[in-house]
Amino acid sequence: AAESLARAKRHLARGGVFGVWSVAESPRFEEELRAVFAEVRVERIAFANALDGLREENWVYFGRG
Repeated sequence: AAESLARAKRHLARGGVFGVWSVAESPRFEEELRAVFAEVRVERIAFANALDGLREENWVYFGRG
């Protein structure tokens, strides 16, 4: 995964941000991001599913630099 992330990073403009939306938390993916990007942020997104009204959580992973 680190090799693929490094390739994606090369396509970013200076100061650009790489982002991935995930339905599951992934500490392993976060570790891979930290191995490639200088700055990493992980955001938990909680919401009510519009189809069934149930509460859900998704995760957004950001890498910069």
